Amino acid sequence: MPSYTAPDGTVLAYRAEGEGEPLLCLPGGPIRAGACPGDLGGLARRRRLIVPDPRGTGDSGDGDRQVGDVEALRAHLGLDRVDLLAHSAAGGLAVLYAARHPERVRSLVLVTARGRALGADSTEERRWEEAARAAGPDVPVLAVAGGLDGGPLPRVAAEIAGLFPRGETAVLPGAGRYPWLDAPEAFTRTVGDFLDRSAPAGAEPRDAGGAGSDLPPGLAEVAAEELPDGEMDFEMYEALEDPEETAWWFRQWTGNPEADGREYRFFGMEGSGGYTGLWLAREGRPLPEQPVVFFGSEGELLVLAADLGSFLWLLAQGVGPVEALDWDDPKDPCPRTAEIAERHAPGGRRPPEEILGRAREEFPHFEEAVRALCR
Repeated sequence: MPSYTAPDGTVLAYRAEGEGEPLLCLPGGPIRAGACPGDLGGLARRRRLIVPDPRGTGDSGDGDRQVGDVEALRAHLGLDRVDLLAHSAAGGLAVLYAARHPERVRSLVLVTARGRALGADSTEERRWEEAARAAGPDVPVLAVAGGLDGGPLPRVAAEIAGLFPRGETAVLPGAGRYPWLDAPEAFTRTVGDFLDRSAPAGAEPRDAGGAGSDLPPGLAEVAAEELPDGEMDFEMYEALEDPEETAWWFRQWTGNPEADGREYRFFGMEGSGGYTGLWLAREGRPLPEQPVVFFGSEGELLVLAADLGSFLWLLAQGVGPVEALDWDDPKDPCPRTAEIAERHAPGGRRPPEEILGRAREEFPHFEEAVRALCR
């Protein structure tokens, strides 16, 4: 199960299922792990569901810093802004996250959010009102209620939606506390259509890289480290390369004025000018799940690793892009990079030849696809 590291060092797990744009889903109720919502009544056919194990559940460690955990997961996934869905008691967490990080939330779906948040406890109600104001006027919010839910009642969804300038309510007749189980088709249609409407007007489908230039956390930590001289012929950037610079370089490399390299996010280079980056080959997947590839200055092409965690373990064993081209002998390991790899891809250590071999087997047509663009 994939995992990420919270700001306090706790290792937290998450589940990813489905295809399409990512939808970050917070399971509700005490000690409920990320497996609980399943595929959300078929919503996974329209969205890639990212469901964390909250602290103390599933494979996650314990603690009490859940807003920071959500932000750490967003950063780990390399997403600039997220669509956020929360069930039951997790609704309060989602609203608090939106209040503290309004610039990171594109839309908010609150499914049968807890009734005690409004009306029953004035202190809790004030917290929701303050959080709703802090979330800002631009966040579209959908409050979903089950028509047969005995608590929270459908009127509570309307009250929650009323806190937000762009709030709206959907009551699903015949559904209770878990509407994706009671009315899966209506739930999927209602939530999926809302998410589609909430995309910015005129926006093109968002790719897995998001719009930001921040390096995924594992790469950012490696970039902050000083590799010993002579360790590897590889230099990390401080951020993902600007798409315009990528387009210019890619046209030079391929000799094709129509190629723009939009499917790549470069983050480093070797001494003679070869580029290393993420290839957005897995549609709708976050950056850490994308393969890492190398474009050599003499025309070499190589898939280095099937995902970012594997690439970190490759670096930890002293194998950079140039070393991988003629891999034969063991290299000097990098203990500090190994610590970073263990935090971001725990238990993922494998021999370099296995990492390289698996990447080539999984993406055998990389070189053919790039050569087809060359002129």
